Amino acid sequence: MVRCIMPTLALCALTMAAEAQVCQPYWSSLDGLQAVTQDLEVFDDGTGPALFVAGYVALPGQTPFYHDIVKWRPHRTEVLATSICGSAGWLRTVDLGAGPMLVASGDFCDYSIPSLTWYALWTGTTWTYLPPGLMIFAPPPYFIGLTFPALRMQTSAGAMQHGTLRFAQEKDALVIWNGETWKRVDPIGANRWMEHFCHWRRNGQDVLVVWGEFTSVAGVPANKLAIFNGATWEGFATRPALYTRCMKAFDDGTGEKLYIAGGGTNNGGSMIWRWDGSTWSDLGNPLPSYPGTITHVEAMEVFDDGRGPALFVAGVFNQAGGVPARNFARYDGTSWSAVGVGLGHGSSFGYKLKVFGDSLVIGGEFLNVGGGQSEGLARWVSCRACYPDCDENGRLDIGDFTCFLTRRAARDPYANCTVDATIDASDFVCFMNKYAAGCGR
Repeated sequence: MVRCIMPTLALCALTMAAEAQVCQPYWSSLDGLQAVTQDLEVFDDGTGPALFVAGYVALPGQTPFYHDIVKWRPHRTEVLATSICGSAGWLRTVDLGAGPMLVASGDFCDYSIPSLTWYALWTGTTWTYLPPGLMIFAPPPYFIGLTFPALRMQTSAGAMQHGTLRFAQEKDALVIWNGETWKRVDPIGANRWMEHFCHWRRNGQDVLVVWGEFTSVAGVPANKLAIFNGATWEGFATRPALYTRCMKAFDDGTGEKLYIAGGGTNNGGSMIWRWDGSTWSDLGNPLPSYPGTITHVEAMEVFDDGRGPALFVAGVFNQAGGVPARNFARYDGTSWSAVGVGLGHGSSFGYKLKVFGDSLVIGGEFLNVGGGQSEGLARWVSCRACYPDCDENGRLDIGDFTCFLTRRAARDPYANCTVDATIDASDFVCFMNKYAAGCGR
């Protein structure tokens, strides 16, 4: 329960008259943090769960953007990349059986030690080398092989950490951590690579879905899309003709189904598809945001914003399933809806989505979001959060008014209380009403 400490008797009177409020999720910045985001990851390094952001990051008021790894919690931001230099391309939580670890991959500066050229491990206080075996060096003629951890999932054989082994000739192999090193589970094919992975609970069984540039896996025909059940491979007899950029499993209430999305054209075309185990269904044809832009869906994530679990998609489009939606949309299993006024104009091929607490965090190339400004990073916050607790200290007091006015002056999307197209006087009235209603937990 958020405790309400009223600064005036007038507000107390408002509280007595306030009615229960309808669930209304809202947009917010990450305390003014700005970034050209490379990756997002949620990890607990012993100090509690936090959001880790890799990319060109700028703290509030900071210019230019520096290539950092930042650890963020509401009103607490730490820059972590002070003991490494170079660029971080992605972040992964890796579990080799001894507990989760946060691994950063990129082009770092210590070229004398290969494991710090491409990878670094966060200890909770500093960056260091990887455990033995996590980095693979392939024998000739493949020269060096880089292992990219993908995801950890439950299989019939127990929990397994999956990844890909990429060779100099741009050939990939699926690998599984066997407790000491990575074990290859399929032979290397000519000129092929694996790009996207997805955990799907199909008919009660956990399987790994893989998309990439291949025509077969372990001798099984597979036209760019395949399933690994922990022991054997399956190919898809048919698949949508689109360049896949992301995959996600989502349960619409009738069991988990596989969703794939992508595209990459300015001529329209179906870009979101659902596979129920036997049939592909077209879920909508996004249209270009602006003339000449390359329409596509770049990221998908499942999130409950207080109205029930839904599939959120981000990309470059101005409608989803016939519903106007600016570059960001919500699908509840039967219908599409906009997410506020969405995201401003962008041409991003790098949107990232990550659930963190009561928020769905999005990183990408945008400036305007939700009627305000939050460059490259924003969050869609569930209505379960206490909106008028602006400073997120667990109580309502005069500090929340100061916080709201400060964020309104900065055109933070949080100040768009009405979740419409603009920040104006009606938003302060909205804030006052929500403050008066209080927040129940």
